[in-house]
Amino acid sequence: MDTLRKLDAPSRRRRALATLAVAVALAVGGCARPPARLAGIAFEELGIADARDPSRAGTRVRWGGTIAGVTTGKDETCFEIVRRPLDRQARPRRTDDSDGRFLACIGGFYDPEVYARDRLLTIVGTLQAPTTRKIGDYDYAYPLVAVESLYLWPRPEEQGVCGAPPPYCYGTLRWDPFWGLPWRPYPSWYWRPFWYPRSFPRARRPW
Repeated sequence: MDTLRKLDAPSRRRRALATLAVAVALAVGGCARPPARLAGIAFEELGIADARDPSRAGTRVRWGGTIAGVTTGKDETCFEIVRRPLDRQARPRRTDDSDGRFLACIGGFYDPEVYARDRLLTIVGTLQAPTTRKIGDYDYAYPLVAVESLYLWPRPEEQGVCGAPPPYCYGTLRWDPFWGLPWRPYPSWYWRPFWYPRSFPRARRPW
């Protein structure tokens, strides 16, 4: 009987740690919320084409994308943004999928060296009358947004390649809650939700 208990103990520990891994994964997933300055504000889902309609002026939108240019004026800063789809955190996705560009203007000075080209930016604001500007020789009709709130997303090296803040991610490595143990509750070939990216060399395992 004692022998059976000893054999069963590792199985119980594996089941307990597997349960813990699932709980941690669910907790991290549950934290996928927009930053406070972007949350709790009612807005309408609207595309670039529909936003060009002057009758849409006054509609609040939450848009984001990659910065294509920044213009600083005497009293305001305007961002030219290539719109991208947003994830559950309201973060623009790194994708070529885009339905167009828009202008987002906010009072005050925002340094173009910080709000640099290709940085990810999400804004909440109300649509104004569209405006036409040139892209090269092309006359492009931009939806214009009067920004109420904005969020500049950290660069990958500032947040970690796993896209989560500490303690879930440190620098370029993802946190594995079972690191250092002689075994883990998942097979060695199985995808690990807290493992570092495959592009990095894996550490030598003790098994």
